[in-house]
Amino acid sequence: MNDLISRQAAIDIVVFECGKWTGFAKEISKQLKQLPTVQPEPAIPLSWIEKYIEWLKSFDNEFVNLAAAHISVMVKKWRDEQNE
Repeated sequence: MNDLISRQAAIDIVVFECGKWTGFAKEISKQLKQLPTVQPEPAIPLSWIEKYIEWLKSFDNEFVNLAAAHISVMVKKWRDEQNE
């Protein structure tokens, strides 16, 4: 079950319900508009990240290899957190 509602729907309810308290309704409306969106963040597929790591490893450069290692550690950490 998804308990998320749209920010605009919440604002509309507050403004409708608290319309007689104009100052209060405006403040609540302002606060609700500052909330983060309920939409999921775009995700980068792990397969793409893993291919990018392999591409980085193909360079004969220690700095690039270090970057590949750092990204690999982040992917491993993320996977471990999903299994907790």
